[in-house]
Amino acid sequence: MDKAGWHTAHILKASLNIRIAYLSSYSPELNPTEHIWDELREKYFHNIFFDILGTLEDRLEIGLKRVGAKHAIGTVNA
Repeated sequence: MDKAGWHTAHILKASLNIRIAYLSSYSPELNPTEHIWDELREKYFHNIFFDILGTLEDRLEIGLKRVGAKHAIGTVNA
């Protein structure tokens, strides 16, 4: 887990058979989710201005579906 506030809350309790491992601070390259956002920014949001939120959401949906399809068939290296 990253060290976001909701991950480091004191009320978070893991089961006895789970060990929580935190990522190093300022190391987004260790978080797989960051790789997805990098790909989305590079391929679907590079140098684009959205004047309507719905248009941005539509573009995000298209990007997520395409990135997901690539990962599902194993064409993107993690």
